[in-house]
Amino acid sequence: MNHLSCVSTEQLPTTDRLGKWAQCVSQYAGRLPPPVLLNEASIIEPFNQRRFRGKLEFGDLGDLRFCRMAASAHRYRRALRSEHSIDVGNWTLVLQESGISQFTQSGRSVSLSPGEFVLLDMNQALDVTSSRGCEQIIMPVGERSVGQARSGRLYHLACEGGLGRMLFNLLHDSVAHYNHLSERASRALGDSLLEVLDHAFEQVSSDHDFDVRGTSRLDLVRQCIEERLHDPELNAETVAAALGWSSRSLHRYFHDALGCTFSDYMWQQRLTRCAEQLQDPVHSNLSITDIAYQLGFSSSSHFSRSFKSSFGMSPRAYRQARSA
Repeated sequence: MNHLSCVSTEQLPTTDRLGKWAQCVSQYAGRLPPPVLLNEASIIEPFNQRRFRGKLEFGDLGDLRFCRMAASAHRYRRALRSEHSIDVGNWTLVLQESGISQFTQSGRSVSLSPGEFVLLDMNQALDVTSSRGCEQIIMPVGERSVGQARSGRLYHLACEGGLGRMLFNLLHDSVAHYNHLSERASRALGDSLLEVLDHAFEQVSSDHDFDVRGTSRLDLVRQCIEERLHDPELNAETVAAALGWSSRSLHRYFHDALGCTFSDYMWQQRLTRCAEQLQDPVHSNLSITDIAYQLGFSSSSHFSRSFKSSFGMSPRAYRQARSA
């Protein structure tokens, strides 16, 4: 039977623990060819350094490698030491299991919710923010499985049905029951995952141009909320009315598709945007209150309590830590 290997921050020396953790993420989650690993420079920026915890569990399904990562709130930045081109495509598929993570690559951003995939070009720089922590399954895939993928693109795959849902179930269950699988069964599941991924990506690529993607229900809901984050009166009723849905349908959709409430999602999006602006030099001329009020908060005390609950420190301390 198989056994998952494990590395956690608790096992790492306190001296340069974050640097060692970044190396572990590259080695065990990225699992990329040596030329790619040697060309990357990764940094982990916890929102609360003293409370940061991370765990990696990894194994193989035949030729397919995977890693399940759980980490508290942090930002992951991956830069390239040189811009020389690599002829071979290196792609990684990420399944979000919990939390919401913001992926940014080549000028494009994707907000990944539980049950969704993103396909990343690992020959490019990458920025990932998980403002309340995350659990993810990370799986490097060969160029053969995503042959139609274009270099420098960020691909987003929801799992509302069809092949996306099949891919989610197969990957999630393979990892969850990994310790009960024989080597032969593991290889068969790995082959099946690559086959389903190939067809799912082919279907999505032909159905959508990811530069203008926005026809799925999930995208419509997100866009509707994003456009109204500044409005203090934003609530489920106004979003449902804008979408032509009933409030009950919208609440049920959040429960079934995202595993959270509308209110939780809305406030977390506001807090994430506030955190981004607090660390962005472009907004250094704005006070903390100005930033909060521009993103829909109507009470400074409510914002400060919510921010500290999510990020483990006050907005002021967070801003100072980012600029230090």
